[in-house]
Amino acid sequence: MKRTFFIGACLALINLTTLKATTNTDSLFTSDKNLVAEKPTTKSELKTVSLIPNQGLSLQISQDQNYLRVALQKASAETLDWIIMERGGEIVSRVKTDKPIDLIKLSNLQKGDYVLMIKDSEGRLLYQPFVKA
Repeated sequence: MKRTFFIGACLALINLTTLKATTNTDSLFTSDKNLVAEKPTTKSELKTVSLIPNQGLSLQISQDQNYLRVALQKASAETLDWIIMERGGEIVSRVKTDKPIDLIKLSNLQKGDYVLMIKDSEGRLLYQPFVKA
């Protein structure tokens, strides 16, 4: 009886060591590439976020939720990058212009949380979150 149990246990261990992982077709990952990110071999530079000095930003959504009124504290003649992003960081819209933008059409946006970010030529930012209901 002991020998039968011992032989059965050995066969089970041998069977376990020969098993291979199978690919799950229901996986959230869409690629068969190596999914584990390797540590970078070079040091990355730490970049700080700086705000545009002496500038303020305020937003107001219209009653019908179709327009976003933008008010910059001071008018600027330089080219600014106007970016609307979802809270997760995905860019929804991006416009680069040297003309001030006072009104942004929101009718193409889904309901949710967004951020308006304004970036100058030196990489400095202004940002303000808003919610489209």
